[in-house]
Amino acid sequence: MNSYLPTQLIALETLARKEISRVLRIWKMTLAPPVLTTYLFYVVFGVVLGSRIGTLKGMAYMNFIIPGLFMNVVVLESFQNASSSLMIDKWNRVTDILISSPAKPMVLILSYIIGGLSRVLLASVGLLILFFVVSDITIKHPFILVIAVCMTSLFFSLFGLLSALYAKAFDQLSTMPTFILTPLSFFSGVFYDIKMLPQPWFVLSQFNPLVYLLRLYRFAFLDIQYANLAFHNGLLAFALIVFAFVIARLFRINWGLRL
Repeated sequence: MNSYLPTQLIALETLARKEISRVLRIWKMTLAPPVLTTYLFYVVFGVVLGSRIGTLKGMAYMNFIIPGLFMNVVVLESFQNASSSLMIDKWNRVTDILISSPAKPMVLILSYIIGGLSRVLLASVGLLILFFVVSDITIKHPFILVIAVCMTSLFFSLFGLLSALYAKAFDQLSTMPTFILTPLSFFSGVFYDIKMLPQPWFVLSQFNPLVYLLRLYRFAFLDIQYANLAFHNGLLAFALIVFAFVIARLFRINWGLRL
């Protein structure tokens, strides 16, 4: 009994180190692509279209879209890291070893989440440097930005794990980004004010979690005030806890951990 906690901590440290080393080993894939893609979005939408649009919500359009571009990278990097890492472990039969190890399901899940968070932090540093160079934007609430990044990374790392548990082959990992993440992103208001959506899309967007996460990012970067911001993100935090227990249950019954 006395060795239970040390055993779990050693397992977490070992597995988390493996995930972090993987992220650092392929840094050219984890840092360069999101920064380059975001820069292209910024140039096309921010500079080209922004010069015609002018201002939105009383600020330069280029600054208005930066929080959404930042959020999109956190979403995709978290999802891709968790889903690909677990899928690689399934393919190499590493999950067979993990299942029979003393490590508890939540320890396994936390190790993948830590790997995803390390990848997000690496990409975030590159993005912030990019934004500070190409724009005059500042971070009004740094602590809120940290909370937003952690919540987003946790939620979509879990979503990535669910995708990998479901998938039987690598090509199936693209199913959820194509049919779920991309629509959620486009209807979250990254490039426009959500109130500009026509019906029924405006009503449907109220059930999009990215809408409320984006508001948190805009508050952190631009100090844009939204009604019930704390309440909505409190609901997201509760949903995140429930989602974590669901994924832990799937790990506990070994659902999808073997090909």
